Amino acid sequence: MSKKVIEPSRVITNGNMFLASLVSSPTSVKYMDNVSYQAVYVGTAAGTFDVEVSHDGVNWSPLGLAVPLSGGSPQFIDVNQTGAAYTRFVYTRASGSGTLNVTVTAKEI
Repeated sequence: MSKKVIEPSRVITNGNMFLASLVSSPTSVKYMDNVSYQAVYVGTAAGTFDVEVSHDGVNWSPLGLAVPLSGGSPQFIDVNQTGAAYTRFVYTRASGSGTLNVTVTAKEI
């Protein structure tokens, strides 16, 4: 039996990091065990990255990761053994500006 995989796909393309926040389109991760996001950005933006989860794709809860941009680009967020049906990536601006590109991938183990 083959395992389910979501090949890397772009969920935010050339996002304007001057906006108060950027939220990716939802990714269905039903029956997936591991989900990861990679954020690549340029500019002077400061703020945080997080992942939100949902069972219905309507009501969202943050995982509370609040990864600061101070670590430099790219940033990688790994969500292991999630029970959520959907995930999405969130950037929240503190200051500055820049351009953000985010990819997601997921797999069943």
